[in-house]
Amino acid sequence: MPADDYALKTDDQTPLPHKTETTVQALILDDSNFDRKRLRRIAKHTGLPIKFTSCASLIAFEKLIQDAKFHIVFIDYRLPEGNGLEALKILEKYEKNSQALPILIAGDLDGDVVASAFKAGCVDYIAKRKVDKRQLRHSILNALAQAGFSGDQKSPGQ
Repeated sequence: MPADDYALKTDDQTPLPHKTETTVQALILDDSNFDRKRLRRIAKHTGLPIKFTSCASLIAFEKLIQDAKFHIVFIDYRLPEGNGLEALKILEKYEKNSQALPILIAGDLDGDVVASAFKAGCVDYIAKRKVDKRQLRHSILNALAQAGFSGDQKSPGQ
């Protein structure tokens, strides 16, 4: 189904308050190629119009955040050169993505780390090993609903 004909839905019957005529632009920051591919694969089965861009380092993340606009940003907590909280600070620095919705993705984290991520601006947390299409769909739709996503935002590069 073309993205411009698709209404985002909170479940299979209930549409969001706003119709989207735009594909949701998502960025994945994760140093694991396996995990990046897995998240994309799961997202394909959510039925949501999502286009992914991905990167494996904070340096590449910052470059992408400077150059393109994203609606949702999936951020791995554990990175070789830092952590997801540092990525949130990078995200805050650039006005172009000030409305991007960060979702923390990680293995098992203690409650203090998750609480710190929420305080720093994350809208949700997804445990990597437990993520499935239903949970991912729910997380994306809740984030978009919180932001009042209407599909009027420009896609990356526009």
